[in-house]
Amino acid sequence: MKFQHLDYLGFQQIQPHPALRKYVECYWVIDSQPTSQLSTGEFMHPNGSNGIIFSLGDALSLDGELISAKYFRGGANTASRKLAVAGNVKAIGIRFTVIGMYALHAVPMNELLQDELVYAPGDFRKLDAVYERMVNTEQLDQQIAHLEAWLLESVKRVQDTPATVQQSLQMIDYRAGYLSIRQVADDLFISDRQLERLFKTHIGITPKQYARVKRVARARTLLKRMDDVTLLEAAQDAGYYDQSHFIREFKSVVGMTPGAYRERIEKRNQKLEQP
Repeated sequence: MKFQHLDYLGFQQIQPHPALRKYVECYWVIDSQPTSQLSTGEFMHPNGSNGIIFSLGDALSLDGELISAKYFRGGANTASRKLAVAGNVKAIGIRFTVIGMYALHAVPMNELLQDELVYAPGDFRKLDAVYERMVNTEQLDQQIAHLEAWLLESVKRVQDTPATVQQSLQMIDYRAGYLSIRQVADDLFISDRQLERLFKTHIGITPKQYARVKRVARARTLLKRMDDVTLLEAAQDAGYYDQSHFIREFKSVVGMTPGAYRERIEKRNQKLEQP
């Protein structure tokens, strides 16, 4: 996948070791020099998964606040976060699969503070040493190797994901979030409350929140890739038959209305097409 609009950030994605692909979706890198064009902000949209971000250069800004931590958790978010960079920024992120972070580290996701990992238990206590090894080498492949060594060690103690969690994720993903969570629970012969507890432990958000993220992600994809689709058609395709509900829910996740989102995408594409 190409991310031409992020070229100014020196953005790239790197695939994980084969043994990690069930748990890690990818690594991503930002390497932005002081001479780069100023960032007006890029949105980090939620997809239901967790991540860890390592800041190896100047501080990152999330939602208008400078993050001074050397490394911090990035998710599972229920709303988009705005990332801005200025100066000599070097950041490396791990994007786990939806079940990956808990499976590798066995720390209930709902017990981790949103952006805090310094005082987290278990394998996270080793992150200071991992960070120091990363910051003391300039070669990206070596920095990734330090991360992978830590993650591959965790694979030896991997936790099985309950079948009910895997099956419910498959059901929600297949319908892109457009289904009744109560029906999901009924089909799996568990209560709504049991399903919610499982999601909070393994993912960090509720099934309803996860479904909302997926539903809005479907709408974003339509608005981004199909110039001729109307806002009403995008709403209906994503399972919204009340346009005011669609606008309200889209804004609660993305931080802007569907119309403003499409306008932002159109302006970005026009800028990329300029010689």
